[in-house]
Amino acid sequence: MATGRVSKGKGKILDLPQATPTIGTATAGNGFHTVSFTPTAVTIGGPVFSYKVTSNPGNITATGSTSPITVSGTTNGTAYTFTVTGVNPSGETTPSATSNSANFATKASGGNNIYLSGGYYYHVFTSSGTFTPSQNLTSVDYLIVAGGGGGGYGGGGGAGGLKSTITASGGGAGPQSTINVTSGVGYTITIGSGGTGGNNTSGSYPTTNGNTSSISGTGLTTIAVSGGGYGGNYGQNGQAGGSGGGAGGKASSPTAKSGGSGTANEGYAGGAGSTTHPGSSHHGGGGGGAGAVGLNAYDTNPNANGGAGVQLTTWANATSTGANSGYYAGGGGGAANTNIGQNQGAGGAGGGGTAGVQLDAGRVGGDPGTANTGGGGGGGNMNTNGGGNGGSGIIIFRYAA
Repeated sequence: MATGRVSKGKGKILDLPQATPTIGTATAGNGFHTVSFTPTAVTIGGPVFSYKVTSNPGNITATGSTSPITVSGTTNGTAYTFTVTGVNPSGETTPSATSNSANFATKASGGNNIYLSGGYYYHVFTSSGTFTPSQNLTSVDYLIVAGGGGGGYGGGGGAGGLKSTITASGGGAGPQSTINVTSGVGYTITIGSGGTGGNNTSGSYPTTNGNTSSISGTGLTTIAVSGGGYGGNYGQNGQAGGSGGGAGGKASSPTAKSGGSGTANEGYAGGAGSTTHPGSSHHGGGGGGAGAVGLNAYDTNPNANGGAGVQLTTWANATSTGANSGYYAGGGGGAANTNIGQNQGAGGAGGGGTAGVQLDAGRVGGDPGTANTGGGGGGGNMNTNGGGNGGSGIIIFRYAA
């Protein structure tokens, strides 16, 4: 342990720091390591101004004022240990005890991000690509979500279909079976984009469904989920999809408009449009979510919320994905055309877009579904302020480290 005092010019004497920190846990990441520690209260010597973490091998260092500290530039496949010291202008404490050994050594390549959490590697695909194991892997878990449907002029877009091997799948289904993958085989990963929200700029409402997400490759039965159904436009039914789109508000016809149906084991149906037509009101139904139906629209309560998605906290916590505390595939809210400020159906938990709203300054279009959640687009309030686009899908693989 360093002791004594050091002169720092002009006769000023500073105490060397003598409070060696207590090492915590080293955790490997993709090209970095995170090291935790506990500061030790200063009882003698000078105060600690900062902390320095040093790797072995490589002597890679990083500094910070609090725990944990991230050390960047480590090499995947190399096992590292770490020590930590306290630092002030006079010098450093003696090093702490050595940390555990941590190694980021994946068994496959591919994905926009790779995480190591709780003894598992997670490969996250937010765009299409290839997943290639470097060895045979058994009991591989997956989450797959398709693109959400676009919001219509009224009806909220349905969420993308969802299947998961952990916790639950969409439409009330249980977990799917895990898969086995083969060393050297490149599995094609397709991430479905969100559907287009509708507006009336071209004299029509070019709303579209979300697009399919899929996993395919040699020896594997293709796994696919359907894009969310688009929300119905003025006087139209919602479209079927992974989760169904909400119906648009009815026109002058006395026939109520229906929400689109969901796909079995993927998502729920969208809500119906309003059943009466007082004045100029056009109340659209909420888009279906992977975990719940979209709400029906009523003239007495036009705020038709999108259906909730499925909460999958294991996936979300390990990969920093999802929305609303770990939900995926929420439906878009349904919009109405009446009562300023009172026609905004909320998007379902899991990235569903909020519906458009009528304001004093004009009418605001529906919000888009959140990217990489499969959320449906919010329904549009009026014409060029149309429905929001659906959110893109996501695919995640998990296997034991």
